[in-house]
Amino acid sequence: MESFVAIIKSLRPRQWVKNMFVFAALIFAAEFTNFRSVIITICAFALFSFVASSMYLINDVCDYEIDRRHPKKKFRPIASDQVSRQIAIFLSVVLGISSLLISLIISPKLTLILAIYVVNNLLYSLKLKHVVILDILMVASGFVLRAVGGALAIDVPISSWFIIIIFLLTLFLAIVKRRQEFLVIEKIGGKKRKVLDNYSVEMLDQMSNIVLPAVLVSYIFYTFNKFPGQYEYFIFTVPFVIYGIFRYLYLIHKKGKGESPTEAFLTDVPLLLTVVLWAGVCAYLLYQFG
Repeated sequence: MESFVAIIKSLRPRQWVKNMFVFAALIFAAEFTNFRSVIITICAFALFSFVASSMYLINDVCDYEIDRRHPKKKFRPIASDQVSRQIAIFLSVVLGISSLLISLIISPKLTLILAIYVVNNLLYSLKLKHVVILDILMVASGFVLRAVGGALAIDVPISSWFIIIIFLLTLFLAIVKRRQEFLVIEKIGGKKRKVLDNYSVEMLDQMSNIVLPAVLVSYIFYTFNKFPGQYEYFIFTVPFVIYGIFRYLYLIHKKGKGESPTEAFLTDVPLLLTVVLWAGVCAYLLYQFG
């Protein structure tokens, strides 16, 4: 009999922080003073979280045999048989379908994005996570869908520059995740996912070196194009972005973190504080000049 704690753990609620990208449109469209938009965005965040948990369950079922031989993932509820695969599939279907139906009440456009997100994740779990390069591109596209879903839910436009930033930033995080997975398996052994056979630390470092400068340049261009006339104020948010990037690189190369970007974000106080300050400054400037 599955325990309630094991079932909740299998939903990976700590990973829900990734769905904060849903709030991007609310902040950068200066809609955070609109009570209705805030409530709708919170609902969209919850729906994306439930759909994401539905996909995590499917992914863990698909990776059952591999996870059981992984030094860390073998302790996951499904891999350790604390939650049966049958129950996991049932919960996944219930969460996924109910979230899609509820989203129809908020916005049919949001429902469409959630449906695309589900298809994207199913393709990833069943096939594309084993295809070199496409695997990390699929991960990054999931974050773009979150941001677009947040914008469509409150019916506001979202800048193409901002979409590019989100895609590049999350692509960088996916590259780092693969890199750290590679190093962990080399260090402590265990069964590694097939796609890692097509990567090397050197290759992933080169990919990171290409993507990371593009993130910073795109963000600077975004501040110029998004806020004409007030860019002299928004340019002061750039140091927060630079520090955040450098801090994350420090965590990767000196502290060995990065296999779980969510864990690195939630457990590193300087990085978390930087993100909070950046968001606070952006919100203040948008309120004043947006």
